[in-house]
Amino acid sequence: MRRDLLVEQFDDQVLLFDPCNNLPYVLNHVAAFILMNTDGEKNQEEIAERLCQRFDVDFHQALADIRGVYKDLIRKGLITGEDSPLQSAE
Repeated sequence: MRRDLLVEQFDDQVLLFDPCNNLPYVLNHVAAFILMNTDGEKNQEEIAERLCQRFDVDFHQALADIRGVYKDLIRKGLITGEDSPLQSAE
C-alpha cells in the first residue's frame, strides 16, 4: 500500500484517502480484510486461507475475491503490483 495514503478503519469498512488525487475510497469488510492482511510476507494462498476462516467461503472463491480486490486497488493506483502477491499463483 502506498505510504502516503491515509487509512481509517471503521467497524466493517476501511476508508482510504488518496492525498495526491484528493479522493476517498471505501473498502467493504472483505476488501478491507484482504488489504489489512497484505503485509508483503503472506502469499495470496495464505491470505485466502485466512479469508476462508474469517468469512466461511470456499478457497477458490477467496482467491477470486483476492485477485479482484488487488486488480481494483492497482487500477486505482492505491497499491502497486509489487505490493500485491498476485504473481504467486498466476
